[in-house]
Amino acid sequence: MRTTLRVLAGWALLTAVFAFVPARAPGDPATGVVIAGSTTRVIVELDVPALLPAERTDRDALTQRLSAASADVTAELPDSVVVERAFDGVPAFVASVDADGLRALKSHPGVRSVTPDREINLALIESARMIRADETRMALGVTGTGVTVAVIDTGIDTDHPDLLDDIAFEQCFILAGCPLGGTSSSGPGSAEDDNGHGTRVSGVITSAGNVAPLGIASDAQVAAYKVVSAAGGGSFSDALAALNDIITNHPEVRAVSMSLSDGVNHGTSCDAIFPPFTTAVNTLYASNTLVIAASGNEGFTTGLAFPACVSNVMSVGGVWDDTSSVPVNTVPCSESPRFDRVVCFGNSASSLDVLAPGGQITTSGLGGGTSISYGTSIATPHATAAAALLWSFNASLTSAQVETALESNGVPRTDPKSGITTPRLDVWRAIASLIADPDADTIAGPADNCPLHANPAQTNSDRNFVDLTPPYAQDDLTWINSDNMGDDCDPDDDNDGLLDAAEPVGCNSSGPLVATNRDTDADRFLDNAECVLGTNPASFASKPLVAACGPTTDTDGDKITDRIEFCFYNSSIVAAEGDGDGSTTGSHDGCEAASLNVDRIVNVADMGMLATAITNPAFRVVGVDINKDGVWNPADQGLLASFISPSGQCP
Repeated sequence: MRTTLRVLAGWALLTAVFAFVPARAPGDPATGVVIAGSTTRVIVELDVPALLPAERTDRDALTQRLSAASADVTAELPDSVVVERAFDGVPAFVASVDADGLRALKSHPGVRSVTPDREINLALIESARMIRADETRMALGVTGTGVTVAVIDTGIDTDHPDLLDDIAFEQCFILAGCPLGGTSSSGPGSAEDDNGHGTRVSGVITSAGNVAPLGIASDAQVAAYKVVSAAGGGSFSDALAALNDIITNHPEVRAVSMSLSDGVNHGTSCDAIFPPFTTAVNTLYASNTLVIAASGNEGFTTGLAFPACVSNVMSVGGVWDDTSSVPVNTVPCSESPRFDRVVCFGNSASSLDVLAPGGQITTSGLGGGTSISYGTSIATPHATAAAALLWSFNASLTSAQVETALESNGVPRTDPKSGITTPRLDVWRAIASLIADPDADTIAGPADNCPLHANPAQTNSDRNFVDLTPPYAQDDLTWINSDNMGDDCDPDDDNDGLLDAAEPVGCNSSGPLVATNRDTDADRFLDNAECVLGTNPASFASKPLVAACGPTTDTDGDKITDRIEFCFYNSSIVAAEGDGDGSTTGSHDGCEAASLNVDRIVNVADMGMLATAITNPAFRVVGVDINKDGVWNPADQGLLASFISPSGQCP
């Protein structure tokens, strides 16, 4: 079964990860090996004693022992067993066998198991903010420097202006033939991407931001492993060869990104289905290299695909980063993206480790451009980059410490289709959990919004939001209106995208207007508008006249008057969709403004939120004064009601 890249609604969509081609011919039920034609390829696990802890970290001792064990077995095999690839970091080798060869392998005392080789086929700005990687970058200067991650995929576009300076080395392992010839190659051109998938994955991790959005760990180095051809052909033995190479030759690799899946529900654990692969993962884990894999896109609710189901693999599911109301059709489901909601197609199980942004992600594209993709395979490099940031912050961390920090400090998100709650990545909290209390302000770990400066009061100028509680789930306002960074650590206190050092005190007139909920003098006029109108956002006495904002007409007919658009929403009085937020379908400025919990869905939740504001003066959110007359009253309720449609979507 071969999956392909599909184009839907103008996007190039990553609809699946790698898929397992099941065997159909009769064969040996004891091994699962099928002799299709005269020969077939198998993975042979050697019967060697368990590796000692010292051997897992001493690469010379490991390779000597395993090479000797492999040589002892292969020297006694008949000619009908043709060794195609030998490993020196994993107790296994790959062989082509016929029926006689299979019997010989099964009866050999030095062989523990024989399993079929599995065929594989190809199936950020916003996302960086969602997982708070941007805060980590700005406040701590942690960008992935000094960390190398491996991407085992289709390779990398070596000429891409966002990636060319971040390639540590290239390696190809494809038994069907590498681009430069042979079944393996290394050096320039070995991992040149002729498919596009690996380039997208690499861009999420380390894009320099020249063309596509800045990568999550933009200064990390990428070891590019090509194990899949342009047509999507490859095998899991090729991926195993890449892991073997990392074990024996590249101790500098700290994280391995594998957007690979066999598309099969293996439940919550599958260590026994491909023993050499599990051994390789365990060896790397013990050596403080973390393998990270996609959960798969089949919509399972009780299990994960391979290799995400392997115990020491950190498995990754997806959440929507996109907030548009455009339906996305995938196999096996269709839904409208909702910010930070678990994607319907991601496999779910109690063993799923983390969630990360999995759609719709703009990243580096083949040919030097950009690409928009979704799938758990695009969520996986977010988690890989997050691990790289933790190692960049503290190179001495173990695999277990990195995994625990990421999993224990995520934001809980519940998958509607399974009811299973899984942590969504929060890099800032993960790193903060590793900090005791260096600023001695008695606030330690993730609770400290500025861990490098003493601030026991947790002063945070842009923290003027309402922390929603059920039924207003997921605290959207917390994320939108505050970055949770204390002022001493925050280079952009008003979250307008313009650093404090580059703008006048209290104003941002030197940069483009960006609507925020910052209202320093509590006069119900946004600081942005006051700066433009020449009044002081820090003084209630200099409150501008409403008339100064503009005419009371509604030139663009979007149900919000020109003066309100100018003063409060940074939107256009000419175009119904003019705030530059990239949302041009299914919503307009006035409707976006009426979505009080900023999910761009206008419904009874917003009406309830407004009702609370009217009856409780302490409820301070500038946005609830929808007509901006300075009073929160039934007139606002009526305006809000005009936006609500039976579907809850913006009209």
